[in-house]
Amino acid sequence: MIHTDGVQTIANHPGIALPPVSPAEPVEVVEAREDIVALHGRCYAGLGVQLLWNRATGQTFITLTKGERIETFEVPRDKALDAFVHPYLYGGTA
Repeated sequence: MIHTDGVQTIANHPGIALPPVSPAEPVEVVEAREDIVALHGRCYAGLGVQLLWNRATGQTFITLTKGERIETFEVPRDKALDAFVHPYLYGGTA
């Protein structure tokens, strides 16, 4: 497992890093993706939200984790922080 400020990264899901739902539920790491950077993450009431940036392409993504569900969707760079705060307004359904 790779831990960076409480964030664990998995690479079997292309370039996606996920916050743990709880510290007792580790995520297995298959390989590290150095081009994906976790900019911000939070967990509350079983919902994990993470803001990701692909430094190679400049794309920004939101990853939602709730229970067994994992959802990742691209968001416009200029709306990335707003999408982190309000992920359901930008396409989150997890």
